Amino acid sequence: MLNLLYSDSVAANLLAWGEENVDYVKTDDGHITFPEGVDASNAEFSHSVNWLFPNQYITEVWVGQELNVYEETEKFNDNSKKSKALGFSFDNSSVMTEYTALVNVQNEYINQIMLGFVEPEAALKEMNEKLYAAGLEKYMAEKLARHRAIIIFTFVLFLRLTAYSSDQTRFLSSFHSLSTCSSVLSREPVLSMTT
Repeated sequence: MLNLLYSDSVAANLLAWGEENVDYVKTDDGHITFPEGVDASNAEFSHSVNWLFPNQYITEVWVGQELNVYEETEKFNDNSKKSKALGFSFDNSSVMTEYTALVNVQNEYINQIMLGFVEPEAALKEMNEKLYAAGLEKYMAEKLARHRAIIIFTFVLFLRLTAYSSDQTRFLSSFHSLSTCSSVLSREPVLSMTT
């Protein structure tokens, strides 16, 4: 079924937009829109969540979007800069007390702010003050230290692997000692490598 939704435009359109000529119609310029007598207030099908489905890139384009929106989105994604933290997973066990306190502060405020039950500027100020009091700086410092340690480890690993790649025994020994170092730095399980 997933394979079908990723590869078949008819199935993808049915899931994203509904039934053609019932939930949407094609326009002369290649877009799709509501049929006659239907609009957002009385449509029986949600027309705003195609991004949620497996492959929106093979679906029709709704009026208001450029016809090449999917090509432009792919170009944007392909040319975007990747975060230096991509792949980094923080083990927060050393700051779990702070993490719990931070989550509690967030839970106290976030829904009130997002749903408009409080004046946002004052509530954000108050929430930020409580976040700092709950240990936000300590939490951020620990996460940054772990991230920097992993970057240094990766660089050193690259240098050592390059230097020892011709000697397999030295390479494996070097790899094991660096993976042990990585385990200490990131608090992740040690990689095991046998000859």
